[in-house]
Amino acid sequence: MELGFRSRGISFCSTEAGYSVRQKRYYDITDEVRHSHIGYEWMSKNVLTPFEYSLDLDDSVDAINYHVDLCSDCRCLYEQLPSEQYRILQLIPQLFDARFRNYTLGIRGGQCESGITYYYYPTFQKNCGYGIRGIVDKDEIALFSNRFLSHIGLTNDEEPAYIAFCGAIIKHKGIGITFFPVNHDDYETEYKLYGVMNSTDFVHLMNRHHISAQTYCEQFGEIVLSALRIRARRIIGYNMYFLR
Repeated sequence: MELGFRSRGISFCSTEAGYSVRQKRYYDITDEVRHSHIGYEWMSKNVLTPFEYSLDLDDSVDAINYHVDLCSDCRCLYEQLPSEQYRILQLIPQLFDARFRNYTLGIRGGQCESGITYYYYPTFQKNCGYGIRGIVDKDEIALFSNRFLSHIGLTNDEEPAYIAFCGAIIKHKGIGITFFPVNHDDYETEYKLYGVMNSTDFVHLMNRHHISAQTYCEQFGEIVLSALRIRARRIIGYNMYFLR
């Protein structure tokens, strides 16, 4: 195993010809990466601490991920946001509940201009701050899934796949919201819904999309986390995460 390796993410992106595959590797943050990418202003305010970065297969930096100090004044993270983006983030505790906090933040390519992802995870308070505690209550998972479906407004033909994915969740792990710049005045919003899945149900769901999850399990071990990706009212893909 490579030094500092944390996990592996494989993305399946929907195309007219099927699903394209993209693979990323996640590593503990290094001094070289820490000092060569953006985030200094926020870090100087003790709001963000870099903890990992991801690489594409060509070893280019895909994103730098930061822990958010939830015990600090985090308003500086949102002060520059357009009003609609700020409104979307403010809705998250209402769609889920107050446990969902902006626990981490990802800067794509290390540059804010390339897009920022705000990760909201179900948290709990502890002596030295906050930790993550996934939600396992089936009724809560169903409630949150239905509220979120109403918010994103999937097209009718996409709803069955969404319902099947949420029905396979055994631990709700949170949501990611990415704002991708399109031009100076516009952006696109992508949502990622994270969960630990019932492995049998998830493999069957992937088979329906002609994705052999089992093949990747044989190569990289157990799927420890999965995500459903949504943009412009459509499901655009799935993510799988492995520890090797």
